[in-house]
Amino acid sequence: LHPRVRRQRQMCIRDRLRIGHMGNNANVTDVKNTLSALTQVLQAHDIPVKEDMGEAFVRCIEEME
Repeated sequence: LHPRVRRQRQMCIRDRLRIGHMGNNANVTDVKNTLSALTQVLQAHDIPVKEDMGEAFVRCIEEME
């Protein structure tokens, strides 16, 4: 992999792990924003994404309520 792509993937993994460690301090907006940013990174690297993952996350939360 190109060094930039590798670095970006590492950052995505770091952010995903950070969400996992937020625990009860995480709120829906923080998670939505992080997932939306991840969606943008994937799209920037021409990785197909069906929809904004942040929006999909919010929709799932709303359906669970």
